[in-house]
Amino acid sequence: MVRLGHMLRAKGLAKGVYNVARPAPPARPGEASKRGQRAAERAPWDRPIVFMPAFLVATTLPHRARPGTEFSRVNGKVQTTLVSTKRAGLPFGIYPRLIVIYLATAAKRTGIRRLMVARSINELLGQMGISDSGGKGGPATLARNQLDRLCTTTFVTTHNSKYGGHKLGVADKWLEKAHGGLEVELSERFYDQATKSAVPLDPEILRAVRRSPLSIDTYGWLTYRMNTLQEPTAITWPQLQNQFGSEYRNARQFRWRFRQAVERVRAAWHGELGIEIQERRVILTPGPPSVGSRIERSNAKGH
Repeated sequence: MVRLGHMLRAKGLAKGVYNVARPAPPARPGEASKRGQRAAERAPWDRPIVFMPAFLVATTLPHRARPGTEFSRVNGKVQTTLVSTKRAGLPFGIYPRLIVIYLATAAKRTGIRRLMVARSINELLGQMGISDSGGKGGPATLARNQLDRLCTTTFVTTHNSKYGGHKLGVADKWLEKAHGGLEVELSERFYDQATKSAVPLDPEILRAVRRSPLSIDTYGWLTYRMNTLQEPTAITWPQLQNQFGSEYRNARQFRWRFRQAVERVRAAWHGELGIEIQERRVILTPGPPSVGSRIERSNAKGH
């Protein structure tokens, strides 16, 4: 099997998205501005894309550490509850989001559930740009802990207006030793989400917002809404807080953080972002998506 990390790096995915801990090499005089200009000039359909599973867009992970083994988010009539083990705890923060995107992108690109991801855990994290520096409290240690939390968590989704629901786990098996390295076997439902209903993201925008979990969530949500929005839509602050920020101290703190997240996304968005933040609500208006559609990409390749 061709090693997954080599494949993602060859496609420009791993380096572009997961450079969380490593600073970029110093640029020669004038080179940084030229790089930024070239990136800004690239049309959305010319950029490589990565994928966020739909369940992370609808109801998001905690932003910071939470006590206990359960945590819920509400999006309209849909509620998703995270249930983890007492030993591991609930996933939170930046790293589980990046890991989920990494695995979803790998599933989408390779078309298989059982992935040979690396020769060691440090190599796997290195493919995401997570350095092994810093000792016990360093990025690699934190990321390994979040990977364990993520893979031991079940996402239980229910609908308030009807009976029924479903459970989703990220992986059936993870970091198993196999010939030549470590393997991850994605769960069937996660694989389906990754390959059939994932939201395409621009790695350049993701890289610009990746240091804030709320900004990552906001970018995924805005990308989904801009791809599907047909007419101006109003969303109240309580609705947004239930979906994104139920653990903030109060509504004022959440609004301030959400405004910051939107501005980070707006600064990196290709074209005008159709969102207006008002005192009592947020207005979304149809606008260009952050990545080109499949038809646009196909047409671009044909020219």
